[in-house]
Parts: sequence; structure tokens; C-alpha cells
Amino acid sequence: TPWAATLYSGPATDSSSSQICLHGIFTPDAAMVGLAVDRHLVDVGWGFDLEGEGQATHFAGRRNYDTLGLALGLRFHDFPWERPTSLALFTGPSWADNPPPIGTGTFHGVPIGFAREAWLESVGAELTVSISDDNSWSGAVRFYHRSGAFGLFADNADEGSMIGIGIKRQF
Repeated sequence: TPWAATLYSGPATDSSSSQICLHGIFTPDAAMVGLAVDRHLVDVGWGFDLEGEGQATHFAGRRNYDTLGLALGLRFHDFPWERPTSLALFTGPSWADNPPPIGTGTFHGVPIGFAREAWLESVGAELTVSISDDNSWSGAVRFYHRSGAFGLFADNADEGSMIGIGIKRQF
């Protein structure tokens, strides 16, 4: 089926991606709920597909705002076990209606130059495993991140990340 929708939620943090990935620092200060709608675009080969994704999210807690984004992604689905599983990576522009002030520069590792950046890049990852006999429903683990894309949208801007779980429906 060419379409899929994933409803997911989890704790969010304003920790930078390097703090999370390199040092394991994930201090939740908000919660996020998201709805992602994916569309299969083309089979790339070797178990990979190119997909398009539209996404809406809502942050609540210390930071309250909504985002809308469009992304392109690459999904791998040719795992060697029986239960259908896929792993996808997405990236694209993201717009926030009331973004929090974030540091857009650093001085000796300390954020400086605070601003509200409505347009940033979103990066996402999704791992799904089928939970129904007809493979139309899957459990999902998702990662969501908004940042300046190494200066493409904003210098040193790192708004935050979310790691959560959800449910996916193919249609």
C-alpha cells in the first residue's frame, strides 16, 4: 500500500543532538505528539524505497508550540526475518508557529545570540515492526529533531529532540 500514517508521542528535550548522541544527556522538559503521513514514491532497489512525508507536531510543557514539516526519506525494509520490519530516515524543512528562543551561536560551548527561528530543518528516524496478521498495523519507535542544519537554516541552532513510540497504519 502506498500510504501510511503514524501517530506517536514521547518526551522532548532541548538538549542538543551531540549531547544526546555523544554524552547520553536527555533531560525531558516537554512532551510531544506527532502525526506523520508517508507516501511511497519509488523503489530505489536493494530493499530501499524513497518516501515523502508530511508531519504535524505539538509540543507541550516548558515549550508550547506546533510544527508543520515536509520531508524526503529513505526506508529500508528487506530484513532477513519473517516479521515485516522497516527502518527509515527523513529530513526536510519544518515551520513552527511559536518557536522557543534558542541559541544561534556559541562562545566556549555556551549558547549565545538567542532568537526565535520559525524555519528549521527537521530530521526523523522511524523503526517499525508489524503487529497484525495482514501487516497493515505496526508498532513504531520514532526520533524527531529540529535544528539549523549546520547553518543552512540558522547557525548553530539546535531546538530540541523527541524520542517516542507510536502506532502506524498502512492504507
